[in-house]
Amino acid sequence: MKHATWLFTLLLLLFPGCFLPEGEVTPTFELTVDTSVPKYDTLHQSATLADGLITINVGGSADPIPQAVDDEFGDTLRLVLEKKALANVTIGTVYTLAGTTSTHDVSGGWIDTNSLVFTPGTNHLDAVQLIYLARSCFCYFESASFEQSWSGFIRFHEISASQIKATLTLTMHGQIVGFWSNDGSHTAKLEVSFDVAPK
Repeated sequence: MKHATWLFTLLLLLFPGCFLPEGEVTPTFELTVDTSVPKYDTLHQSATLADGLITINVGGSADPIPQAVDDEFGDTLRLVLEKKALANVTIGTVYTLAGTTSTHDVSGGWIDTNSLVFTPGTNHLDAVQLIYLARSCFCYFESASFEQSWSGFIRFHEISASQIKATLTLTMHGQIVGFWSNDGSHTAKLEVSFDVAPK
């Protein structure tokens, strides 16, 4: 029992967002890229349902210098969920997220999100069909290919015909559209909560 209590305490410290009480979700989007912590003016979340897939976008946007031109940016985490597979998800259970998002369709300094392919890793929750992080900005992405390796956890607080609530803790290693580095690689950490109504 002591071991179980110690393990739960450790998980709570490492992944606090995944242990909120069921039904209680305050939309959040906290992102760290390498040593940078973007500050946002506004947060956004949305969800659409098409062809049995629920696409959820959660993120933040900012205009760092209101008087300046073309300095605005927005960071967005995209999740694609398979509606049918959500029926097998237990509310309150913490599930593993693991896999790689990639594409070779990189042209014109941008990525066609329809070309993204997600390869699930060990113990990955199969209801999650895609995980993708990007920045929209007046910037250019230079690469012949693209890859993001993901690990983390998700906990659903509500799944219904009208509402989906969840919290996630994620780590990503790889490239991010809109972020520059000498070797093209970054490490991103995210704490995300959403409360969306798919339409």
